[in-house]
Amino acid sequence: MQVADQTVCEGDPVTVSGTGASSYTWDNGVSDGVAFNATATTTYTVIGADVNGCENSDDVW
Repeated sequence: MQVADQTVCEGDPVTVSGTGASSYTWDNGVSDGVAFNATATTTYTVIGADVNGCENSDDVW
């Protein structure tokens, strides 16, 4: 699984999305591929799972 590195600053519009997995679960109430306005400068972590249930994680900050 891979997430494109990008800087997310408070108030910036941003869309985060992962590649290489079947499903993605982001923290901080973020949905994969759905735009949002960042409310804080923070790290966003995603957990990606494949069809076999194997998981991996990555961060965007």
